[in-house]
Amino acid sequence: MPAEAIDRVFVTQRDLAQFGVPFSRVHVFRLERAGKFPQRVKLGDRRVGWVLAEVRAWATQRQVARPGVIPFEVAKAASTPA
Repeated sequence: MPAEAIDRVFVTQRDLAQFGVPFSRVHVFRLERAGKFPQRVKLGDRRVGWVLAEVRAWATQRQVARPGVIPFEVAKAASTPA
């Protein structure tokens, strides 16, 4: 999927676990309120979602914060010839 298309893709609470966010709905809400997780987007009267690119960036930041760990995206970019 092209990078610009990811900016237009939303993921639901159910989808978050597939992208490395194994938290409950309540915990995600707490993280959002504390400014530690991307803010949800209201998609309809009873539906919210998160921008996929923001969720992926959040997950990568969590990996980078760990000493000695190279996130997948960084390792992949480093191994790809220019």
